[in-house]
Amino acid sequence: MSYLISWDDGSPNVILVEVKNTTTWEEALSAQVEANKMIESSTGECSVILNLTQLSGMPAISISQMRKHRDSWHPRTTNVIFVSKDILIKTLVATAMRIYQRFARTTDRMIMFAPDLQDARRIIQQSHIPVITT
Repeated sequence: MSYLISWDDGSPNVILVEVKNTTTWEEALSAQVEANKMIESSTGECSVILNLTQLSGMPAISISQMRKHRDSWHPRTTNVIFVSKDILIKTLVATAMRIYQRFARTTDRMIMFAPDLQDARRIIQQSHIPVITT
């Protein structure tokens, strides 16, 4: 599988999804289902960090599939932070999210970008979600 999913640094409310190599949308959906199960088992709201720094390309039909995935996150997912320095990935994700958030009925989920994991963690710490460490 192209995904490694874990609690970030032992935090029970931040999930780290490491995306390795090239992936498919079926693998992405399986990873999202697993992350949603982790969120369900936690208490309170959760943030998700999608580390795309080792992704070598986006699967086909990217923008239409992104909407499906955006709508499939667990309701207690508040932040989804994409970690990537790749301008193509950032542009595709930003374009898709801008289009779909414009037509969404709610804006309860923040989609953000960070150049590295440390910046993603800083964004989460500055949000209104308390980061609980064990």
